[in-house]
Amino acid sequence: MGGLCVALIPLGISLLRGGPPPTRRAMVWIVVLTLVHILMSAYGPKG
Repeated sequence: MGGLCVALIPLGISLLRGGPPPTRRAMVWIVVLTLVHILMSAYGPKG
């Protein structure tokens, strides 16, 4: 399974480079959701 992930990395990179750039709104959401993920990982429920 890991080999398949490594083999598809070039395809993913080419798809990301070929598409339109993200908007400012999308970048804000990426930052917000990343911070929420980090905070929930650090301070969320343990179990």
